[in-house]
Amino acid sequence: MEKRTLGNYVRDLRLRNNFSLRDLANETDISYSYIHAIESDRVTPSREIAASLANGLKGALPDEMLRLGGYLPAQRTVDLADAIDMELFALRLEELMSGNDWKVEALAVRTNINKNELHGWLHPGIYQTSSSQSPDIISLYKLAALFHVTPDYLAGAVHDPNVFEPSFPRPKNLRDLLNGEALVLDNIPLDEADKERIIAILYAAFDSK
Repeated sequence: MEKRTLGNYVRDLRLRNNFSLRDLANETDISYSYIHAIESDRVTPSREIAASLANGLKGALPDEMLRLGGYLPAQRTVDLADAIDMELFALRLEELMSGNDWKVEALAVRTNINKNELHGWLHPGIYQTSSSQSPDIISLYKLAALFHVTPDYLAGAVHDPNVFEPSFPRPKNLRDLLNGEALVLDNIPLDEADKERIIAILYAAFDSK
């Protein structure tokens, strides 16, 4: 499996978005020849161009784009509980639910999050649960994806629903874990081709949901 670079990250996202080089150029106002040079790892774009590419590619994390470009440290030290403004989180989640005319019960079904936890996050101090009074990172991502906003916005870290905050905590990327470890499945050694097949199978499984 090839090492994750800024170039192959951009290329993978472009193909996942069904964009040609010219499509992405039109989306970002960056020349297609320069995008091709980025994908070939022949040039390192400026911070501004990396951010523009992230904004033009659905599914891209701007901070990951910046990290691969050398503009951010690889490790983050911000704790999720400290990063979430629960007052803003509850307010924004309630607004998004109201705008879609959804109740907690429907939200629980769509996200597979326990409705008591949702009540607890929406009304801290009123609905007491045995779990944490703030959402875990996967629940935060599920809710954000459902309402087509960034998890950073839902958590109160930014004001724009389409913007990411570079220092906000992120879940680990399974592709990076596969790429960075020597792995076996029970007693079956997994080479690079095996790992790519696993990723393809997972994409097929989620596309069929």
